[in-house]
Amino acid sequence: MDTLQSIAKKMRFRKEKGEFKTYRDAYRWAVKYIPFSEVDPLTVKKLERACHKTESGGKVGVKKISIPIMITNKMRTDLSKLGYKRDEIKYLTPEKCWKIINKGVHKKRSKES
Repeated sequence: MDTLQSIAKKMRFRKEKGEFKTYRDAYRWAVKYIPFSEVDPLTVKKLERACHKTESGGKVGVKKISIPIMITNKMRTDLSKLGYKRDEIKYLTPEKCWKIINKGVHKKRSKES
């Protein structure tokens, strides 16, 4: 049985060869004539999404990571594991904390300690 991506790709190819007027017409034909799982039936929308996901390198539906607007307890814990002290953390911005944690930047020890 073909995957959604392979069916979408085949139908796009057939449309580009001139067999169908639009991609949606090709997908409608596929829904009507290509057997697919009875539990999860084939739809035009699923084929459109599969095609888009293939073209975008599989990044469709991937949530974007945003920088928090405040320093969370987890961030404080992560920073302390990297060697930052509580007094140092309170002077950092959430954005700076985020960068330190994501890069895994360990706190440089001062010569005084």
